[in-house]
Amino acid sequence: MNQSLPELRSNIIAGILQHVAETPGAVSYSAVFDRALAATGLTEEEVSQDTLHATSHLILSGLLLSNRFDEDMGEITFAHDTNVVAGRRLLGFVWDESLPTAEEDEGEDA
Repeated sequence: MNQSLPELRSNIIAGILQHVAETPGAVSYSAVFDRALAATGLTEEEVSQDTLHATSHLILSGLLLSNRFDEDMGEITFAHDTNVVAGRRLLGFVWDESLPTAEEDEGEDA
């Protein structure tokens, strides 16, 4: 492996975010995984765990939303039908919208 671990993980995250942010609809986890492979130039065995963990962290942070995330339980299930989309904050940044206030973020009126 030519990249350091932080550089590798940064490339994985960048590839995932760019792909999801540029795609107008839901993106399958397999497409996310393929994009991470392309972003790093490494084999599946070399990046599979880091890609899974990167995607999980992006979902848990709210930058991505997933149909397989149980917010109440705080659990993400990866299965054949796992999809992700850009979360509100990521979409807002891409479309140059201001960040929501704390009240708006909690669903209250400002």
